[in-house]
Amino acid sequence: MNYKDKIRKLLALSKSSNENEAKAALLKARALMAEHKITEQEVFSECRSTIVRKTTKYSCSNRRDPWMSILANVIASHYCCRSYGAVEAGAQTRTIGFIGLPDDFDLCVMVFEYAVDSVRSAFKRFKKEFSMLSTKELRKIEDGYAFGFIAGLNEAFKKQDEEYQDYALVLVTPREVEKEIEGMKVKQHNLNGRISTAKYNEGVEDGRNFRPDRRISPTV
Repeated sequence: MNYKDKIRKLLALSKSSNENEAKAALLKARALMAEHKITEQEVFSECRSTIVRKTTKYSCSNRRDPWMSILANVIASHYCCRSYGAVEAGAQTRTIGFIGLPDDFDLCVMVFEYAVDSVRSAFKRFKKEFSMLSTKELRKIEDGYAFGFIAGLNEAFKKQDEEYQDYALVLVTPREVEKEIEGMKVKQHNLNGRISTAKYNEGVEDGRNFRPDRRISPTV
């Protein structure tokens, strides 16, 4: 691995939600940049022209898992990417996709998949806990938890950025990515009255405590 690759991996790791790990990675990246007299822009100059735009294996709709596209937005914004929903003509479902530079894209998708797995793991518990409820009522509980999880996760991201502003400076979506997303229609959701607050607070707490580093352990 050459020093540019190592710096890129360290900068990617600096976006981890593990605060100590993230700060250490950024400091090491800056030390290497100083040693080789190279800027962050020069580090990424070789791959700036390559923007990854790809869908994931996850899909949702206004009725089924409406929280998923919002979760994608929150995570993408923290990992220097943008999310979108790919819709086939006449279809109601949207396949979640992301746009970003290669390293950012890979990390973003990994965190997103882990977050979805975490939310769905809670859903399995609810199906046993509330087996007497109708599908409609159970869905309200699931959506309530999921939106709570997103709120807690977003809160944790903002707190991290405020406490560690030295590495939060690298969490800026590249202009190339912003340009790629321009003109794409971003669908908004009206969720008034569609979720239950029964499990919302539990979701908030789990979102605050979500640890992507449990799934992400790159060797640098």
